[in-house]
Amino acid sequence: MRLSIDSRIQFIAFSALRSALDTHRAKAGAVIVLDVATGEILALASLPSFDPNARGAWSAEAVRNRVVTDTFEPGSTMKPFTIAAALEAGKATPGRRSRPRRES
Repeated sequence: MRLSIDSRIQFIAFSALRSALDTHRAKAGAVIVLDVATGEILALASLPSFDPNARGAWSAEAVRNRVVTDTFEPGSTMKPFTIAAALEAGKATPGRRSRPRRES
């Protein structure tokens, strides 16, 4: 078994997540960075987080790893696949906005 986490990407992902939480005053957040060619997980972060060396300071909320434990609505997780299929089929191109069709 080989760990696929890239420490540089992990640092960037964690920093971006912390910044996004601060900017939007969110209580929690999570991020996963994947290599689309291999499916390898390059970074995985969840906030709030905890220091595993400070057991007395742990809270149930901080110990929960949202990336692994929380569920997401299927629509939200399927949108990237729908977009990828439309791009591959030539039905959409990056940067082009679709306009609703008018019914006659």
